[in-house]
Amino acid sequence: MKGFVVVSSLKKRGQVTYFIVVGILLVIAVGGFLYFRAQKEKIEAPLEEMDPELLPINTFVKSCLERDLVEGILILGAQGGYIKFPNQIAINPRASLASTQFGNLKIPYWYYEGQNRVPTLQHMEEDLGNYVKENIRFCLRDFEAFSGKFSIDQPLPEDVSVDVRIGEKDVRAELTYPLQIHIGGEDGFHQREKFNLNLPVGLKRVYDLAVRVMERENREMFFENLTIELMTLSDGRPPNGIPFSDLIFQCGSVEWSKPQVIQSIKNLLFYNLPRVQVENTDAPGFDREDTYGKNHLVWDVLAEEEADRFQDLGVGFYYAPEFPAEVYINPSQGNTLKASYGRGGFDYLKYICVNAYHFTYTMTYPIVVNIVDESAFGDKGFIFRFATPILVDHNQGNRKDFRITQFERLETDRDFCKRKQDKLFAVYAKDKMTGEDILDANVTFSCVNTYDCYLGKTRNDGGVGRLSTLLPAFCSPGSVVVTHQDYATVRKQLSPANLEQRYVDVPLVPLKPITFRVQKRKLINRELQDPISLEPGEYAVIFLNTQELEDFGSMREYPQLHGYTESQESYLDNLGGDLSKINLAKDRITYELNIVLLNADNEPIGGFIQDWTPDPNQIAGAEEVMLTVIEQIPHPINALQQAQMMMVLEDEKITKQIEHAFR
Repeated sequence: MKGFVVVSSLKKRGQVTYFIVVGILLVIAVGGFLYFRAQKEKIEAPLEEMDPELLPINTFVKSCLERDLVEGILILGAQGGYIKFPNQIAINPRASLASTQFGNLKIPYWYYEGQNRVPTLQHMEEDLGNYVKENIRFCLRDFEAFSGKFSIDQPLPEDVSVDVRIGEKDVRAELTYPLQIHIGGEDGFHQREKFNLNLPVGLKRVYDLAVRVMERENREMFFENLTIELMTLSDGRPPNGIPFSDLIFQCGSVEWSKPQVIQSIKNLLFYNLPRVQVENTDAPGFDREDTYGKNHLVWDVLAEEEADRFQDLGVGFYYAPEFPAEVYINPSQGNTLKASYGRGGFDYLKYICVNAYHFTYTMTYPIVVNIVDESAFGDKGFIFRFATPILVDHNQGNRKDFRITQFERLETDRDFCKRKQDKLFAVYAKDKMTGEDILDANVTFSCVNTYDCYLGKTRNDGGVGRLSTLLPAFCSPGSVVVTHQDYATVRKQLSPANLEQRYVDVPLVPLKPITFRVQKRKLINRELQDPISLEPGEYAVIFLNTQELEDFGSMREYPQLHGYTESQESYLDNLGGDLSKINLAKDRITYELNIVLLNADNEPIGGFIQDWTPDPNQIAGAEEVMLTVIEQIPHPINALQQAQMMMVLEDEKITKQIEHAFR
């Protein structure tokens, strides 16, 4: 089982100690909590004027107040500061975390779809007061235990009130419960109205620490960043690795099982998130050898002026693999992830023994935050917990409300596509740069990226370029995907306004095929030499991709068709287009440009890695682009040196000296 951090030699310098730490689940058993007055301090109401015969009644009422208040505090702590959930949580099962580990309780998300759902102290006080008021009569049982000696007139419900105050070190309650007590054999009656109780539990401090954790997470996205860091540091090699972005120099197919990758992510989180510690709280610290823990898993949450306020409170973070989680990986084919860069690139790469991959992860999963006060209730302890989703959007933290898109596309379901709406819908494909109509653009209707229905091509329809068609009826609103060989693919989500107006404009970014060549600059002692041509037998493999355009990606080789024989020509069809040219958008787009330089023995001797944003004006007037690659001198002779070379190729101090010239 994969549950530890592994640092890839291709990504990080130095050696990092690896860890396997089992998370500890803190369990609350509300119903079984026993609390004895002999183990706590109380502030009693004055008894000087009370008839000694009434002391049992006074004690009995206060014992019921105590029982209900303690039970209410425990429920409130177990349910994130709520006893009775507001409607937006109560009626929405996705607004809280439920698990068999928590019994019948559920933990609300303090952050949900961009909303702050942290209860206020006043709300908690009112919740506790209402809980005691609703339950106190069940405990008193009409004073049946005193029926032989006393006759007690009880108040009407509207005359009963409970005032609760949550303090730094205690919770105080004043019960107003007017009683008229008749002692058997005596004339008249005695009155008793106020009952006071003070419980030694620092609920306000516990709550304040929980709020500090939530506020800091929303600002810093600590757990989103840690999630990405743990995934990138883990071993990305198949079959059980978590692939991110890398080059693997080996021959043959490189594939991962998507379910196994998702399970590996869950195991990684399960073992490592409980290791996070909050500075200036009651945390065990890390061993001297645990450099990763000390440098990456200690979270500075508190302001300097509060450094001493919470030192006796513990903070724990917990994730269980059975918690509901959504993980989507792009690109993927069903349950398989393949090392490829652009369509058909994989078949081509296996002949040069280079496998490249870049996967993006969009995911959401919950964590439980536990705040522990071991000294509460006479050292019996108290736990306050809440949940929050951790939100990763395309390999980056995103605490804003975003919708997860499922990337997998299933085969078209023809039965679904046959059911049509009864009103025509027009799709206009427009050139984004000129605004002109685009003819012969293919239009496909897509439902949540899962079911695709081909609709047809745009054509001259009454002097206007468009496709007038009936949309499938099984999905609304859906989206349209427009493709054309001279343009970048566009996926356009249909809005309610589009459906009402019965049309949609889809702007497409035009592409320009440009002839390319590759030159090299030798890197000697970290100094770049003047550009020169590639030497005989050397060749470069170019990967060009961007997240700004839909389904954009290409792989090219220079010199073209290096090492291919006639028997391998069938693989060339997978690459698509003119292999002597690359497509660049006539718009300002940032590309992920990766170039690998290999010698005649298919061994990597250099390369280039950069986020590249070419000038659209230069693209418009150019017929050729000269790409520049770096040759490492001396050449690497083993896997370790190759890995060290790849890190050098990402060094911005070197890459910023490289220019790619348009001519």
